[in-house]
Amino acid sequence: MRNKPVVSVFLAFALFGKGGEVSAAPVIAVDLDTNVLGIQATRTIDPGDQFSVDIVYTGDGDAVFDTFALDVVFNDVGMVLSLTSENPIAGPIADTAPTLALNLFSASPVVSGDALAIDNFLVPLGYDDGLGGIGISSVGGTPFPLVGDGETIGLFRLSLSAASQGTSTVASTGFPFGANAELALAGAPVPVTLQRATMTVVPLPPALWLFATGLLTLLRAKRRNC
Repeated sequence: MRNKPVVSVFLAFALFGKGGEVSAAPVIAVDLDTNVLGIQATRTIDPGDQFSVDIVYTGDGDAVFDTFALDVVFNDVGMVLSLTSENPIAGPIADTAPTLALNLFSASPVVSGDALAIDNFLVPLGYDDGLGGIGISSVGGTPFPLVGDGETIGLFRLSLSAASQGTSTVASTGFPFGANAELALAGAPVPVTLQRATMTVVPLPPALWLFATGLLTLLRAKRRNC
């Protein structure tokens, strides 16, 4: 767990905007279930479950960028989620670079599925944990191809696990601390809307747990008798 800096309330608003506010800018969202079509902004799982999270970009048919730099933060109320030992991996965006995509924090070439280097981003006010900085850049400042209005492409994937019962917001953040600096073109920020997701960890009801335990015991007994 990384230490949280003291950040002003203004900074938190710069990072996430006002609740329910709709922007015409492109969107970076958190998809909590990579096995289900579409962007899943809510999900309920059991303690101990491990799951993948995709950070995805949805275009507005106008914005272009040559670099992104993002963190993923979580645990705004208790220690609900934890990182796994698996490295985050580059998404399909890396394969669209006109010349070559670079891992922003290692300066090495990267394609979809490659492990990404992590930088030490600071966790913003209101969160206890974060992945760290992840970034990909198109070589030579050549922009990634335009993503059409409503079209979505994956930026990167990370792995989390359910540590304990509770509810956690999972949010993508930028550097430095949002301020529309998550995307850049030739060093200038590209405005983008950040959308958060909510993961709920709920243990199996006692009756269902007892039923499952009894069923497993019965199956084992049948195998021994075979």
